[in-house]
Amino acid sequence: MFIEWNDEYSTRIDEIDSHHRKLIELLNRSYLLIMQEAERNELSQLLDDLIDYAKYHFAAEENIMRQHHYSDLDRHVIEHFSFINSVLSFRNEMNQGRSYLSIEIFDFIKNWLLDHILKVDSEMSKAITL
Repeated sequence: MFIEWNDEYSTRIDEIDSHHRKLIELLNRSYLLIMQEAERNELSQLLDDLIDYAKYHFAAEENIMRQHHYSDLDRHVIEHFSFINSVLSFRNEMNQGRSYLSIEIFDFIKNWLLDHILKVDSEMSKAITL
């Protein structure tokens, strides 16, 4: 398994934690496909699923922050936008045959996601659940 959920990742906001678990599940499935040397189209589809779910999650998370008048919403939105653009760039490179999804790409996604959860989402959670 690429990433295993643990309580350290919890924001104490059930909806957000559920979304984070789903993102980790999609990332783990992607990792397994890479390790099994799956076909490019399988990896591309799973990466599309990951992008779509990340967009859904980010929109829901931003909505929660708006409802709680979170003061650092703009920084959060910029981080979300930057992440989606990076992953879309990886996907486009792969779909155009200029690169292949590799473990390095998924290391980037994993590291970004865990860092974002542990730092940015944790900070947001503390501010809105007090």
